Amino acid sequence: IQYAINNASAENDTVRVGSGTYNGSVEIDRDDIVVQGPNSGIQATNTSARDGEAVINSISNSPAVVINGSQTTLDGFEIRSDGQDGIRLSNSSVDNVAIINNRITDVDGSAYIRNDNPSGAGNGIQIQFTDDGSVDNTVDNVSISRNLISGVTTANTTSRTLAIGINVLPRGNNITRLNITENTITALQPGDSNSEEEARGISIDTHVTKANSTESEGDSDDLKGVVNTPVVAGNNIRDFSGNASSPFEVAGITFFGDNAGSTDIGVNNFRITSNNIENITNDGGLSSTVLIGGEYSDLADDGLNATSNWWGNASGPSSDNNTYNETNQLSGVSENVTFTPWLDASPENNGQAFAPVTNDSGGEFASIQAAIDAADTGDTIEVSSGSYNESITIDTAEVTIEGPNAGTPGDGSRKTEALINRSTAPTSGGVAVDITADGVTVDGVQVASVAQDGIAVSVPVNDTTIQNNRITRVTGNTFGSDSGDRATANGIAFGLPRDTDQTSVTGATVSNNQITGITTEDLDAEADRTTANGIQILTRQHNVANMNITANVISDLEAGEPGNSGDKRARGIVINVGSE
Repeated sequence: IQYAINNASAENDTVRVGSGTYNGSVEIDRDDIVVQGPNSGIQATNTSARDGEAVINSISNSPAVVINGSQTTLDGFEIRSDGQDGIRLSNSSVDNVAIINNRITDVDGSAYIRNDNPSGAGNGIQIQFTDDGSVDNTVDNVSISRNLISGVTTANTTSRTLAIGINVLPRGNNITRLNITENTITALQPGDSNSEEEARGISIDTHVTKANSTESEGDSDDLKGVVNTPVVAGNNIRDFSGNASSPFEVAGITFFGDNAGSTDIGVNNFRITSNNIENITNDGGLSSTVLIGGEYSDLADDGLNATSNWWGNASGPSSDNNTYNETNQLSGVSENVTFTPWLDASPENNGQAFAPVTNDSGGEFASIQAAIDAADTGDTIEVSSGSYNESITIDTAEVTIEGPNAGTPGDGSRKTEALINRSTAPTSGGVAVDITADGVTVDGVQVASVAQDGIAVSVPVNDTTIQNNRITRVTGNTFGSDSGDRATANGIAFGLPRDTDQTSVTGATVSNNQITGITTEDLDAEADRTTANGIQILTRQHNVANMNITANVISDLEAGEPGNSGDKRARGIVINVGSE
C-alpha cells in the first residue's frame, strides 16, 4: 500500500487495495489522494454487505495509518495496531480529510511518561497535532464517519490508563468543520492501574498537559486552540466501563478545557444530536456519565446543544434540570447543557424527539417549573404522564397547567398520571403546587407532598381554578403559633395572609378533585393540635366572592395523635373567616 501511495500521480489519484492482510504502517503524506479498500462506501457495521477485508496491521508499535496530506480519504479498511493509535491525523496544516467506513478492531495501546509516571493510552482514531510550539494553524473540514471502533485497550501500568474511541487534541491549533457522525464505538478496555482507568467514547480536549510536566500547554491563551462548530451526531457509543474518580474520565462524549472567559479559544458552537449512548459504567465514581460540557468559564452563555440524543432511557439524562422520572434516569449531563428534547427510544428503534413539558409557543422543558419560568401571560403548559420530583410556584398570570387527565374528574377513568411530587420537607409549612398569580388553572394532574399542603393559594389572587386533580398523599408539616406547636396537612388550601391589608378576592373554583391520604400521623407527637383537612379555606381579614367548591371526592383523612391532650381534627371541607 505504501509503495502505491508513494507512486501515485500528482492529483486526484485513487489507490485501490484488495482483500488480505498488509503488515506494516501506512503514511498518507501527499495531497489529493483516495486510499480505497474493498469495502469502500459500505458502513463498517454492515457486516452482511462487506466482503473480505483489507487489513492494515501495524507491527512496529506505531499507528496503523498516519494521515499527513490534504484532500485525503481513507475508506473501507480494517485497522489493527500494536501501537497507541489505529489511525492518526497529526499534520496541523491539512484540510479536507475523510476517514470513513473503516473497522478499527484491535488497538493494543502503548505506554508513555506523564508527570514522571508510566501511563498507558490507546485511541481508535486520534487527531493529535505536535506539541513543538507550532500553533495557530487551522485544519478545515475533517469528517470521521460510519466507522466501527472496538477493542481499544492499553497496557497495565502503575499510573493512569486511557482508552478512547475518537480523541481530538488540537494542541494550540484550530479545527473548523469537524464532523464525527454515525460511528459505532464499543468495548473500550483501559488497562489495570494503581490510579485512574479512563474510558471515553469521543473526547475533544483543547487544554492538555505536556508529557512529563505539570505545565499545561494552555497556560496562556495563545497556546489554546479552537474547535469551532463541531458536529457529533448519530453515533452509537455503548458497552464499556472504567474506574476513575472523576465523571469526566468515564463518559460517552466529553469536552475538556478552560477558555478563561475568551470566546476565541476552546470548543465553540457545539452541536451534538441523535447519538445513542448507553451502558457506560464507572466503578470508581459516578456511573454512566455520558456527556460533560467541559470546564469552560463562559459555558453559561454559550451552552452546549445536546438535543435529540438517546440517553439509554426514555426519561432523559440525569441532571439538576430534569425532574422527570428521576429514578429511571441512567446517563448524566453537567451544567449548562441543553438536552431537551431527547429521543424517546434509540435511533435504531425509531426514537422520536420528546420533551415531557411543553408550552404554547413551542418551548420544550424537562421540568414543570422551567416551563412556568419561561411562560408568557395566557400560556398553556402541557405536562406528559410521568413523575416530576419538584415543587412548583405558578407566578405568571393566566397560566394553565394541563396534565394528561385535564377534563377528567379525579375519581374518573383516567390515563397514566402526571405526578407532581414534593419529596423534601421545609422546616415548616410548604406546598407542592403554589399559586401566586391571577387567572391560574391547574387541571388534570396528580399531587403528592411531604410538606403542609398539596395545592395552595397563599396570596390574594383572582379567578383561580383547581379542577380534575388527584391529591393522593400529603403528609403535612409542623408550625408554631401563639397557642403552641401544630401539625397540619391540607389537600387543597386557600390560606390568605394575615400580614397584608384587607382586600377582595373574586372567583375561585375547586371542583371534581379527588383528595385522599391527607395525614399528620408521622409528625411530632408533641404537637398541641393535629389537623388533616381535605379542603381548607382561611380567608382571615380578606373578602372572597364567587367561590365554588363542587363535586370533589374527599376520603382517608388521618390526623396524628397530639401531645398534651390536644385537639385531633379531621375535616373534609373547612371555611374559616376568622382573622386569628
